[in-house]
Amino acid sequence: MDKIISILAGVLKIDSSRITMETTPGDVENWDSLAQLSLIQKIEEEYGLTLDIREILEIKKVGDICRILEKRGVRGRWGVRRICATSSAIRKVCAVQDD
Repeated sequence: MDKIISILAGVLKIDSSRITMETTPGDVENWDSLAQLSLIQKIEEEYGLTLDIREILEIKKVGDICRILEKRGVRGRWGVRRICATSSAIRKVCAVQDD
């Protein structure tokens, strides 16, 4: 399973099949402010980086996480191609190749 999807599913306590790049906190009952903090912490631990407050506030949907990580140079290490292969809308949000 893709690492970022696994992180999201674990933190939000939902099946990974429910997660798309368009998934928002409004789509997932468990995605409240505490879950958002846990998600940020887990992403930072997993990728060895610290998101700044501006980046954290930009996260409105899963695709935003993809975009922020891509900007930070996290390419290929988290299976972007597999996420992007699921729909044309996702390919537009996350149009990068695995290294």
